[in-house]
Amino acid sequence: MTTRPALLLVAAGLIVSVSRVASGQASVTVPANGDARVIAAIQLTKTADLSFGDLVPGATAGTVRISTAGARSKTGGVTLAAGTVSQATFTVQGQRNVSYTITVPPSVTVTSGSNSMTVGSLVTAPTSPNTLPNSGTRNLRIGATLSVLSNQPPGTYSNTFNVTVAYD
Repeated sequence: MTTRPALLLVAAGLIVSVSRVASGQASVTVPANGDARVIAAIQLTKTADLSFGDLVPGATAGTVRISTAGARSKTGGVTLAAGTVSQATFTVQGQRNVSYTITVPPSVTVTSGSNSMTVGSLVTAPTSPNTLPNSGTRNLRIGATLSVLSNQPPGTYSNTFNVTVAYD
């Protein structure tokens, strides 16, 4: 018989305990942490401009293409001559292992006086989006295609274009 009163006392204690917890739930305070990760600012440094080199226009229109590797090729009535040829090159620096996007314009108009040509099909290597490697530094190369009109007037054609890199 001594077991039954002890069991009743334990059961009564549990009921009192549960009623105390239930009645104490009008408000609860739980701490939370706030944090922020500060990462290195993304940077872009130009090391070379996009240059199609010297060319001679023909009686028909044509194009001159510079690949992201710096190789030059042509189509149509354009003859390739000497001159400096290079893809645009940049160095991207920032927080390692963080994804970023590259933005280039769809086309650029280069001019010489009142004459113009269109630079289009701008391509990047690496492609966008990309991720900075463990070193936090990656080379960026840009190639494009220059559209040359038939009998394009001689001149030095140029213009600037913006290249943007931004963290995702």
